Amino acid sequence: MKIFQILMIITVLFSLVQAEGLSESEKMTFDRQLKACEEGEPFSCLRIGDYYYTGRGLEKDISTAESFYEKGAALM
Repeated sequence: MKIFQILMIITVLFSLVQAEGLSESEKMTFDRQLKACEEGEPFSCLRIGDYYYTGRGLEKDISTAESFYEKGAALM
C-alpha cells in the first residue's frame, strides 16, 4: 500500500507541474479536490480521476485516472 501511495503522490506532483492548462480557479479546485482525496473523501478521488481521464487542463492519463477511480471506489 505504501508503494501505491508514493506512486500516486509522485504522479500527482508531476501533474501539478503539467496543470498550467487550468485556469487559476480550476487549479484551486483541483488542489482542493486532491487534498480531500488524500484525506479520504471518495467523491474527490473520482473527480481527480475525471481530470486525468478527460485530460482537462493536464496531460490525459488513463492509468492514473483508473488509480483514482479505484481509490474512490475503495473509500465508499
